Amino acid sequence: MPSLRARRRQHRRRYYPEPTCLNLGEAFMDWCQDGEEEEVRQVLAAGQADDWGATRALFFACDEPKVLRLLLEHGADPNEAELRWWYKFDCLKILADFGLDVEAKGHISLQNFSSNRVALKWLLDQGADINKSDCRRVGEWGMRIEGAKDDSLHVLNMVAANGDIKLLEYLVARGADLTKSLALHAVSSCHEPAKSLPILSYLLDEQHMGIDTDTDEFRSDNKNKEYDSGTPLCVAIYGRNLPIVLELMARGADIHTSSISGCEPIKKAIRDSRDMENGSLLPIIQPLIAAGVGATYAMSHAIRALRLRPAGVLLRSGADAVAALEEAREQDEKIQHDQGLNWSRAMDYRSRSRNMVSLLSRWVKDNPS
Repeated sequence: MPSLRARRRQHRRRYYPEPTCLNLGEAFMDWCQDGEEEEVRQVLAAGQADDWGATRALFFACDEPKVLRLLLEHGADPNEAELRWWYKFDCLKILADFGLDVEAKGHISLQNFSSNRVALKWLLDQGADINKSDCRRVGEWGMRIEGAKDDSLHVLNMVAANGDIKLLEYLVARGADLTKSLALHAVSSCHEPAKSLPILSYLLDEQHMGIDTDTDEFRSDNKNKEYDSGTPLCVAIYGRNLPIVLELMARGADIHTSSISGCEPIKKAIRDSRDMENGSLLPIIQPLIAAGVGATYAMSHAIRALRLRPAGVLLRSGADAVAALEEAREQDEKIQHDQGLNWSRAMDYRSRSRNMVSLLSRWVKDNPS
């Protein structure tokens, strides 16, 4: 099967073999994206792409060094490049050769090279501020909604998530302020205990990061509270990283409500019913109960979320089955008569609700008080 680039070339040649003024712009951007150096050269040499067109085309040439040079030689402004989309180090250096103000804009690129020590060193040597970040992004690609911000230092978050303690120490030596990051949250994205646990120890024991720091201390207008928000313990539970969860608990992490976002570790472990695909983190429910979370309180959430397996764990952990059965029956009555659900969701909810009532009924019958 032809490559995507080959198929795009075939499409262009079929529908506009000789571009006119009406479709030249579209063809020009495609040529830039596909590295069609000769076609781009001809358009530029003929003066058919003004300076604005060449600058706009930088976005499409971010992975094509030869085309990029052509655009810059014909007046494209390197300081207008959207650096958050530039992941090729050679192309970033070409922008710098043509006048990119790395000192002012280089911080936007830091997280793009979180696994490339050479690129990070170059950016810092050129004056990029290690303690500034692209507050419009979360994670590697995610863009926040309009008006929302994430002021944490993303490059530090991502280095921690990669499990690279040497690079993290290097960035700290270059002046990075870990207290402005969510590195302690991000380390739970690393599922290699040989890497993640040493970083956790480094962050807590050497850098003295707050074990109960809330993500909302760095984020404004966060609409994702049910998922990657809360304390490091909440995020580790959401990420299903059991070694990090147990280590945080052993070090005294708060097992109850976090300070700002209101996320609760036990609810993260049980899972909201909207997040069925990831399932419950069953092995951590019992340790949370043993550490002081009320089993009956947790059972109430399992009933509302219609999570059968967590409910079974909580019953074995001492939850009040009689009270739970009464709550489940009341909820089931509402669900069976709820006309506001679409058909497929209604069938799913009603089936799971009946199963919850059945589970609790059997338990009460088999375990009379």
